[in-house]
Amino acid sequence: MKTEAALSALQCIDPPPDGIGRLIKDFESGVLDFCDRRDDRDHFYAHAKKCTACRQSMVDHFNRTVVIPSLKGKAAALGVPFEIFMAELTAAYRTGKLKF
Repeated sequence: MKTEAALSALQCIDPPPDGIGRLIKDFESGVLDFCDRRDDRDHFYAHAKKCTACRQSMVDHFNRTVVIPSLKGKAAALGVPFEIFMAELTAAYRTGKLKF
């Protein structure tokens, strides 16, 4: 597993302003999902298969916008503080009780 410092030091292999990496902001905003951006989306996804920095940005965005809010919702539904819920999930994963 890479450290946070190592991940933040990752550089796009085709960086902005002219490279395909410029599309990460469009990916994060959702505009690549528009029909008229299909070519840009396809190019960006092909690029992300080769570019660790852009792929990591996609994963980070997904965590911020989907995974963490979902887990917070589950914790709230159970009436458990999020930090405790996450500690229990982490412990279950480390002991092999929770598998992905």
